[in-house]
Amino acid sequence: MSFPEQVSRWMSLREPQRESLARLHTIVEAVDFRSASLGTVSELAVSRCAAARMEFDTEFPSFCFALPTGVGKTRLMGACIYDLWKTRGYRNFFVLAPLSQPLFRTFSALRLCRARKTCHVVARG
Repeated sequence: MSFPEQVSRWMSLREPQRESLARLHTIVEAVDFRSASLGTVSELAVSRCAAARMEFDTEFPSFCFALPTGVGKTRLMGACIYDLWKTRGYRNFFVLAPLSQPLFRTFSALRLCRARKTCHVVARG
């Protein structure tokens, strides 16, 4: 069983979430974001995930998942962070969200935060 499948089972992800996590994992296993250029990440994402195109409007790779309301994008974000942390050792994530409480619950479930002071979440609202 692949790592994304294990995480999907553990977190009870729905099909759209599982597919999104698997796509991100496919990109992550082929490139190191610390050293790869945005062009390299973009090319790999298009070739490995059958994406039509991939553009970044930041100076670092950032990903947005277009999923319907109520599917569980916060849960997917937690699964993606867990995947990046466990498979690549990434420890710094920037999360921008309209409300912070769902993020703290997700991070707590993943045991990424031992206390609120260790989670740096930018929230507006």
